[in-house]
Amino acid sequence: MGWDGAGGYNRQRNFSADASAGIKILASAMDQEIDDVASAMQLCWARDGQNTPTGNIPMGGYRLINVGNAASVSDFITAKQVIENVPVYMEDTTTSVDTVSVSAQFFTSVSAGQAPAGGTKILVKVGSHKQSAPVLKFSGHSANIYFPGGGAVDGLVSAAVHEFIYNSADSVWETGIDRLHPRTDTEITAGVTPSNFQFAPGDVRRYGAIGDNSTDCTQAFTDALASNVDIYIPPGNFRVLSTLTVSTARSTVRGDGIQSTIVFNPSSNNDELFTATNQDNISFVNFQINGNVGTATGKRGFNFDSTNSRIILDRVYCDTLDGYAFRHDQSQYDQLINCRFLNTGNGTDDNGVAVVFATWANRVQVIGCRFGNNDRDISVASGNAITIRDCSFELTGSLMGNTANWDTSVEIQDCAGVTIENNYMEGIRTSATAGVITLKSSSTLCAGASIKNNHIVADVGGTTYSKNLVYLAGDVKGAEVSHNSLQDGTSGVQSFIKAGNHKVIAYGNYYVDQGAEVSAHNSIMALISSPELVELDVAHTFTYDPGSLADGAGETTSTTMTGVALGDFIDVAAPYDLQDITVTAYAQAANTVEVRVQNESGGVIDLASGTWKIMRRIGDT
Repeated sequence: MGWDGAGGYNRQRNFSADASAGIKILASAMDQEIDDVASAMQLCWARDGQNTPTGNIPMGGYRLINVGNAASVSDFITAKQVIENVPVYMEDTTTSVDTVSVSAQFFTSVSAGQAPAGGTKILVKVGSHKQSAPVLKFSGHSANIYFPGGGAVDGLVSAAVHEFIYNSADSVWETGIDRLHPRTDTEITAGVTPSNFQFAPGDVRRYGAIGDNSTDCTQAFTDALASNVDIYIPPGNFRVLSTLTVSTARSTVRGDGIQSTIVFNPSSNNDELFTATNQDNISFVNFQINGNVGTATGKRGFNFDSTNSRIILDRVYCDTLDGYAFRHDQSQYDQLINCRFLNTGNGTDDNGVAVVFATWANRVQVIGCRFGNNDRDISVASGNAITIRDCSFELTGSLMGNTANWDTSVEIQDCAGVTIENNYMEGIRTSATAGVITLKSSSTLCAGASIKNNHIVADVGGTTYSKNLVYLAGDVKGAEVSHNSLQDGTSGVQSFIKAGNHKVIAYGNYYVDQGAEVSAHNSIMALISSPELVELDVAHTFTYDPGSLADGAGETTSTTMTGVALGDFIDVAAPYDLQDITVTAYAQAANTVEVRVQNESGGVIDLASGTWKIMRRIGDT
């Protein structure tokens, strides 16, 4: 055989050499040579397809070029067929908001801007968000991108891989998939068409909001509220210029903390940011409202009426709203939880109340909130079951230049079942007719108030105005002031407690005036207005040395006890064994207690001098 097994062919005879050697060319030698050539030809691959290879064909790094398109599954497939029929992965490297630019190696049908064949598929990793109707540039050819159901609109997200199919009839690239977040039924019903489909329904950016602190986002927020029950405010500063109305019950407006900020800049005075009509169970969660912008006055955060109930504010931060932060007229079941209300008011009039429950309120809770630098913090017109707990009230009234204006942290009128507990409360500018806490009865009885476990201080800045810590006015009945720290900073309080027309039980409290603890009964009572109505758990003490008493003899002494009134129950305690002497005490006159000792022991008894104690209990008033 002439083949050497490595692709080389070796002849069997060299006839020129035979002739030079005088060897005759024999027929047998020729037959052998020709038979060997014929045998070698049997191993060759005929170009017209007469035979087929019997083994693997190594190409040695060379190509089969200018081949035809495959016609069956066992045929070679050309690069052109791969690109036109199998999606080829490419990456868009542009940062343009309206262009996708890619190219495909070996794609022979596209040259000098020639359109690809109909049905050509490609996979593209998008290089940036496309925010307007994008164009796809493919190997020099440009065509619009079409989204099924909506024309060429945005929806391509950075780093996402999208499939495109070329539609030669319309000369567009179809995505092969629908929009990232297609238009919802509620958006269609509300007549709202999103402008940015890369964001989910409810995200205010979907409707055109931009958090750059300059773009007017009012319409974007309006569209989001009109077509969703869950509204999302992403981080950013979103400027809103007029009132937003919640139109669906059980809606939630949610942000990502104080970095999600609505900058409220209304064009008219006395405008509110959020309101609702005929809806309930509305929640506002984890975002900030900043009103420190623009020239409009009386800016308000939230305003609801009797058609709304169960409004929940959770981690909402309201700053610099010179009207009020939250107002609900005829509220039921509202909850303000872990919110912050700062800089409410303008320091010149009586409009700056951070939280207002107008007309009446039923079962409302203010829990874990921080109030700071407001003209007034909370005002309740009337109602029942009001709870204010675990809050901080700081620098209340510090904006006010005139103490005749708002001057209390919390004012509650005509309410039954008020609980104010576990709070830190400051009130710099409290007048003679108000307190850090003010409870009033103007038209109906205010009953069952519990003020306990609070730290209440009237004067932090040292301003020398008359002030009260707990002020009870009118028919406030059944009030309990217990286990509080009642303190003044430097200038002295007028009253720790200023009672109204009914009995107040005060026990377990810690009293401090001008930095010094006040512990004696009369000293405490000297700092209580209408002390005859306040029952303390602090005993009055006096030094008494009874004379030597024969059997059947007795004597009477009197002591001044501030607050005592005729009809009070008086208990007396001696500091030693009375040795069968009987002791009685009674209210002899206003602020006067008379003590009677009577010896009925059968012998002479001379009691020693000592410090005696008196406790009083007030009858129903």
